[in-house]
Amino acid sequence: MQAFGALMALKFVLPTVAIIEVAVGLSLLTNRFTSLTLVLLMPISYSIVAFHLAFDPSGILPAAIVALLNIGLLVINRATYREVLAMAR
Repeated sequence: MQAFGALMALKFVLPTVAIIEVAVGLSLLTNRFTSLTLVLLMPISYSIVAFHLAFDPSGILPAAIVALLNIGLLVINRATYREVLAMAR
């Protein structure tokens, strides 16, 4: 896993991801800022899936579950995003 070793060499990447993941988890558990939280979680989900597709295909199942849960929550909360997406047209 040279890719993970490279991330470990960058001292700020993993602590930053950990802080974001804890903040996102607390936000979802307390049901505060859920819409913003789900938007912040999407790039992390994408990165997890991309990493496993590229470097560790055997570990794709947990990554796919995280991505599907994130997409499911986005769909459930789609009414919140309707106004923002309507302005983009």
